[in-house]
Amino acid sequence: MERSCILLQCTNGHFDAKDYKRDIVVYHTRKSDQVLLIFPTGNIIDNESGILEGNYADGRRKITFKSMEELDARKEKLQAAVRDWIYKVEK
Repeated sequence: MERSCILLQCTNGHFDAKDYKRDIVVYHTRKSDQVLLIFPTGNIIDNESGILEGNYADGRRKITFKSMEELDARKEKLQAAVRDWIYKVEK
């Protein structure tokens, strides 16, 4: 995966990661052919789309992308998950 892309467009036009006291998502490129996204507090995210994987006791959830095509195909679900997380944290 050599291409980078913007996955989230904020409604207020500004997003500063320093505003958040915790990680939104941690990524891991443990294998050269995939990217693993880990949501440390993923258990609070609405997962009706089923994009989030795992059910860990500490609340984390994950998403694995094995190709840019897979990322492109699931982009809207990923955006929805991140927006839902931000909405719930900002409450």
